[in-house]
Amino acid sequence: MAKLMKKTVIKYLILMLISMQVAKGNGGMSEVVNYVEGTMALLQPSSAAIVVSKGEEVLFEAYLQGSSEGLPEVRIDRDSLFYLASCTKTFSSGVLMRMVEKGVVGLDDPVSKYLPEFSESGLGDYSREAVRVLHLASHTSGLEYPEGESKGSFDDLTVATQPGEVFKYSSIGMAVLQKVLEVAGGKPYAELMQDEILSPLGLNNTRYVFEFDSSLPLVPTKAHDVSDFEDHFSFIQEGHLLGSGLYSTALDVNRYAQLWALSGRLDGKSYFSSDKVRKAASTFGVSDFNGAEYGILWWVFPEKGALVMSGATHSVSAIIPESQVVVTVMRNYFGPIPEGFVFHEDKEAIVDLAAKIGESR
Repeated sequence: MAKLMKKTVIKYLILMLISMQVAKGNGGMSEVVNYVEGTMALLQPSSAAIVVSKGEEVLFEAYLQGSSEGLPEVRIDRDSLFYLASCTKTFSSGVLMRMVEKGVVGLDDPVSKYLPEFSESGLGDYSREAVRVLHLASHTSGLEYPEGESKGSFDDLTVATQPGEVFKYSSIGMAVLQKVLEVAGGKPYAELMQDEILSPLGLNNTRYVFEFDSSLPLVPTKAHDVSDFEDHFSFIQEGHLLGSGLYSTALDVNRYAQLWALSGRLDGKSYFSSDKVRKAASTFGVSDFNGAEYGILWWVFPEKGALVMSGATHSVSAIIPESQVVVTVMRNYFGPIPEGFVFHEDKEAIVDLAAKIGESR
């Protein structure tokens, strides 16, 4: 056991040394590392993992231990499983587009085709019959529960704004979309994710985690002075798997993003057509808060030609399809937004770093 531990430590130190040397010798990568280290100084406690790729080739990896004050200390390396939070939604975009490609579900299908609750107008200002799959996937369905409380079913859902007109980022549409895909696909959502995305792409280090498992290299997210070790980690309920819940490594997240950088193809296989990528990268909603644009389960930067996945743990992957460059930054800060850090500006900064790397190669 001691011998095995020694080998593991040596392997980790070698990997860290290589990462630091590559960063030092490559201006573009060094700039990424410097930027991420700067954000870690604000997002405390926070660790980070960085993977940069072009096409199917990984150009650079770096693993930054950072601060673990208030968190269980864990080693950050290529095996570390970060909580993806809403980055899960972007993995779900792949599930949706695979099912659209197969003709199992259509973006313009009315939700009533799959859920009988939507065959009635409901008590809102607008009819539930007008809600389509695309509206759910773009956070423009207008769905809400009266007084903001779910009664455990979709029967009480009302439509407060014209479907397709107003962007409102929420979990309600995600829960409905998950049920639509389960009905259309004929299996639980965890199986759809596994069968459509994780297994075909060989993402063997990406999984849903519902409770603490000491055999997994989970990265903690919640900094609290708590006696229960497991309270430092984030988990999700079965009914909300489309929008959150996945844990993954930086390498797996980057590989998934490569699929979108390469117009739906990876390892010589087509998973969905390039028009599905263009559709997902189209703007269907705009945030009133900061003007951020949203596609189909992706944040989009049309003027920069970029797609972005992001989540509440401040993990971000920026994709530039034109240059096929992906910059993946995994972080584990899960708490109040500190002064000096703006989430949308952070995404844009990583997009700009990805674009700069693309221009230099």
